[in-house]
Amino acid sequence: VAVLMQHVKVVKELVERGADATVEDRMGLTPLHFAYLIQHEPILQALGDAAKLAPISSTHNATPQELAEGLSFAIQAPPVLVRVMDREGVAQKLDGDAFLVKTGVRYTRTCLFTDEYLQTFYSSILDDEGMALLADPRKRELSAQYRASQEEDRLALAYISEEVGYGVFSLGEVEEGAYVCCYAGLVQDLQRIREQAKNSYVMTVMPVERFPFKTDATLYRSFGAYINHSDTPNLTCEHIVAKGAALIVFVANKRIGAGEQLGFDYRGRLHTTYCEKSIPTFGPLSPLPAPHLAALQKL
Repeated sequence: VAVLMQHVKVVKELVERGADATVEDRMGLTPLHFAYLIQHEPILQALGDAAKLAPISSTHNATPQELAEGLSFAIQAPPVLVRVMDREGVAQKLDGDAFLVKTGVRYTRTCLFTDEYLQTFYSSILDDEGMALLADPRKRELSAQYRASQEEDRLALAYISEEVGYGVFSLGEVEEGAYVCCYAGLVQDLQRIREQAKNSYVMTVMPVERFPFKTDATLYRSFGAYINHSDTPNLTCEHIVAKGAALIVFVANKRIGAGEQLGFDYRGRLHTTYCEKSIPTFGPLSPLPAPHLAALQKL
């Protein structure tokens, strides 16, 4: 309460008296999580050394710092480099700003939180479903792989054609069942999404009707949003909770070779206003030409 009310002196006194800033409330959030959520520098200073701790919420699977990533991403480009083969056939590594200039969208592997989504942090919606997912050993394994993943070193974007745009290609071999990448974006509530007529970048976040959010990758996008549709996909998807967000991760459903294009069957997964008949079918997904693969691997 002292953190939320921004009572700096009270927070400092509580810390001096030995109060534990890593104790969770009934919804799985600690005073540290709230301090980072409200982004109040005097409160963080009052917490002292405790502010450097990184307790992982038992329901949201996020450290306080990871929650802050979701809040600050709109003004801070992530410190990653994405391998891209552009339409001129030039292979390059792009930082966040260069990626924005090249593609018109922000690259992210962390979901960006809307105010509506943040309100669920203190409701039973994400808590109940998050606990169910975190109790599943397979989901915990995928969450750990997502947190540790360096997919920018294993995947690349390559321009295919004016009709198709970009595709995602594997730079090395991927074993069946392995984590490949995530589908990150802006976590939007359904009412806002309904206002968008047809949006092919909106994916169902969780297989639970009462969870009123979907992932909108229109303006903020990970590798997952560039994966093209395939009737014979080499990827399947699973739902996890990590870094404070319910999100989709893609998993290899067969062995994937170096240079192979990633494909996913989007039927039934896109926002319902985007008619399934609108899903483009480009035929078999072509692999990356050997010279292009070699150029991207050398970056």
